[in-house]
Amino acid sequence: MMKTMGVVPMEMDGDCLFHALAYFDGVDGKALRIDVADFMEANAFLQVGFAEEWLLEASKLRANRWGGHTAIAAYSLMKGRRVIVHTRDLATGRVDVQEQSHHSIYGKEDAGEAHILYNGTNHYDALAEMASPEGMEPAWPQPPPPMYLTLVGNHATEAFPPLESASAKSGRKRFEAPRPAKKAKAKKPGAKKATKVAQEPHPPPLTQGEEPDAEPGLMEELQNIPELAAKRIRANPTLPPNAAPAAVNAGET
Repeated sequence: MMKTMGVVPMEMDGDCLFHALAYFDGVDGKALRIDVADFMEANAFLQVGFAEEWLLEASKLRANRWGGHTAIAAYSLMKGRRVIVHTRDLATGRVDVQEQSHHSIYGKEDAGEAHILYNGTNHYDALAEMASPEGMEPAWPQPPPPMYLTLVGNHATEAFPPLESASAKSGRKRFEAPRPAKKAKAKKPGAKKATKVAQEPHPPPLTQGEEPDAEPGLMEELQNIPELAAKRIRANPTLPPNAAPAAVNAGET
């Protein structure tokens, strides 16, 4: 049996799907976007045949793009909750109702339900079951009996105030961060050494006729060879030490 639903308007800020789903837990839609993206990346390879779709959808959520059916299914699995999407036909006012839960949650009678309204183009609102239609009127022209209501005068925000931004309470900022970058591969030891050598300063090129500098003190040592020879070489190199000069003609023994 079709239930009478009250339309709970959501802010049109690009996060309306997550605001609508977050309504059922009383949390912030922007924070829920982060949670769903994290969940999809962590569980993508458990979705046989759909891993690539889950990773692609997660990347879209991280880029602040609109969520779609795959994100709804992931939310359903994450929360263990059935998601019923009411899609409004703007031309006729009729509504097509379909469950878009994860296959493991689909149709479970003991699972909770989240009803959301899609306008068929670009916006989601939450739907709350109404105990009484008193003080309410059709949210738009519908075939009788109207099943989607709002307050008389279309002041639905008074009965169903949009969720307050929870970012200030929780300290969680608007979700704008890209998917964490992969860690850079470690460089080979040789590459680092080569880079260091390449960064060493090089001496300026020599001009024509210019000779490179010698080692410190080298020229001085070369110029002092005769003096060093006189000091370090014996006057009679063929004689044994302490021999008399008269023994020169005697030859070496």
